[in-house]
Amino acid sequence: MGEGRSEQEILLESRRKFLGQCLAVLGATALGGALYPVVQYLRPLEADKAARKVEVDLGEIPMGTAKTILYRGLPTLVINATEGVVAISAVCTHLGCIVKWQEERKMLFCPCHAARFALDGRVLGGPAPAPLEVHPVTVAGGKVMLGA
Repeated sequence: MGEGRSEQEILLESRRKFLGQCLAVLGATALGGALYPVVQYLRPLEADKAARKVEVDLGEIPMGTAKTILYRGLPTLVINATEGVVAISAVCTHLGCIVKWQEERKMLFCPCHAARFALDGRVLGGPAPAPLEVHPVTVAGGKVMLGA
């Protein structure tokens, strides 16, 4: 009654183990491939990858106009206003839409839900819950510099 297993049974068992291991590796690879983009999307932008210092030629921004740049990984408006040069976040604090500079009204306007902002970032109207972030700028030698 205590006969040993046949060679065929041992071979069949080793094949099953091998196929099980192959399926486990394939499953883990598929799961990793599906989760990687989700994790990358949810992970915040690393500060090291974002530009910490940006320089813009003032000649590219005529008086009363604005130029959109990337600063610290986010869209930022550099505005050459009569009050001086201002750098302000272009991301609306309501739902993250990109605000536009309206030269004739001298204010920032969010086209998504009609939020309005002053040059100092204050909310003038609309659903925005907080002011826009204003970045310090230095103007020297015809250049506008943001960051350290």
